[in-house]
Amino acid sequence: MFEKDGNTTAEHWRLSVDGWTDLSESIKVSTSNFEECTMTLVVSEGEALLVDTGYEKPEAERVLDYIREHNLVLKHIVITHHHEDHDANLGLFSMNQGQVYDSEHFPEDRELLIGNKKVKILETPGHFPAGDLSVHVVEEHVLIAGDILYSCLPPQLSFGANPEVLVPTLRELEKNHYKWIIPGHGKRVLSGELMMTRTLSYIDMLYEKLQAVVSSQGTLDDVDKIGLAECITHYDWLMERMSLLIHHHNKRAIRKVATE
Repeated sequence: MFEKDGNTTAEHWRLSVDGWTDLSESIKVSTSNFEECTMTLVVSEGEALLVDTGYEKPEAERVLDYIREHNLVLKHIVITHHHEDHDANLGLFSMNQGQVYDSEHFPEDRELLIGNKKVKILETPGHFPAGDLSVHVVEEHVLIAGDILYSCLPPQLSFGANPEVLVPTLRELEKNHYKWIIPGHGKRVLSGELMMTRTLSYIDMLYEKLQAVVSSQGTLDDVDKIGLAECITHYDWLMERMSLLIHHHNKRAIRKVATE
């Protein structure tokens, strides 16, 4: 059923090995077995910033072990959004005079220094009703995106997400041409170009097909007939069951907006 779309070289993506992706000397991504949810460490000169804390205790323990083994001072934590799979383990982490940042609490200048690495906290709304944050590692031009972007699922335009907010957020981020984008879920870290192309291509195709249904005064049954395969190409990387569920709800959410 699944077909590859040709983007299979390491030039375009990095695959986790034993749950870890060493994107660089400073950026370490831990991918869990729970829906391929990611936790990311930004490391420099003995200090670390953690983006998201995961859902199940073994996820946290793997990252805690890494911090201890490398004698790192956990300086700050950023929670991209308050869904349980991204913040449930928060209480297992302690910091040395650091702070936890989220969409309601972040530095006034939106910049943090981890060792000699500057990171910027970005407001990237659209996925979680109370707000979303992403983290830009400036020198390496890497975006840690949270759930506004996935590599193992189609973008989520439903289940509480607001497509009228999320889509403009994504189009604005596309202008930055990030070298790499770390998704909220997915075993693969993608080049910024590949991540944005895949995500926006799915959205554009879905809108196009739904608009055709609405223009022809089609029914909800016609909406349900729009298959995932008609809107997306990178099937070989998808979590199939969850992807089909998200696609189903995306269609209905977009149709509702289009007909209001």
